[in-house]
Amino acid sequence: MLNEVAALVDVDPDAGDNLDIIQGSGSDAVGAALALLVSSNLDELNATAAFGGTDLVSVTYDAGTDLLTFRFVPAVNVVAGDTIVVTDTDGGTFAASAENVITDGSNGGADVFLFEPTASDNGADIINDATVGATGDVFNFSAFLAAAVGFAGAVNFTAGLDLSAGATNVGIAFNKATLAVGDISLAAAASKVAVEDGSKAIVLVTADVNGVSDTTGNAYLIYYVTNGATAGLGDVSVALVGTVNSTTELNAADWIAGNFA
Repeated sequence: MLNEVAALVDVDPDAGDNLDIIQGSGSDAVGAALALLVSSNLDELNATAAFGGTDLVSVTYDAGTDLLTFRFVPAVNVVAGDTIVVTDTDGGTFAASAENVITDGSNGGADVFLFEPTASDNGADIINDATVGATGDVFNFSAFLAAAVGFAGAVNFTAGLDLSAGATNVGIAFNKATLAVGDISLAAAASKVAVEDGSKAIVLVTADVNGVSDTTGNAYLIYYVTNGATAGLGDVSVALVGTVNSTTELNAADWIAGNFA
């Protein structure tokens, strides 16, 4: 329950499933507090509420549109009759719209995403509701790599990602928000991605500090990295070609070689 009070006492939304907010707070403060309260109690809600056979995974508030958005796991659509109602018991100082709009997402199954041979041809794609692992999506970079995938796995960027060894050409670095030319090296090094001369690589990075699924909801960014035939790093290029979003934040360790082609 969200409680309107003169002085804040209950500021932990998970303790007792309550949260205090200052009397007279505006819609943005109330909306943000509601999103925090619900998000902090998803386990209890999913254990007791009926959402048409699916589970609620996140709630967000957009101050620009004044919309509360409830996102559910993919593959099962929420039944139109299963509405979410906000009940106001404080005398009418705040009122929530009764309007509910249900937008169906993906089917949650395995999709294949084909990327173009160059960054300019491909552009920067946005992929939503991605899934990884043995039954997850496949990201096909064969047109760019022109070689079989050699997956290096996932590492903390501070330890360095080595894609300079033989056929290894795809890797993931967590604790890294973006990638630039200055992050590339010729040989393995801390806080660098190693790509040897005359080769190409696919590098995914995520700002998540430990690569473990949590409530931060960080995306994975996909980069084309090309190190030309000229010796050294003078002909290196790095280009963003995709942003991978998911209903629940992806574990870096859950990506497997089978998710790439």
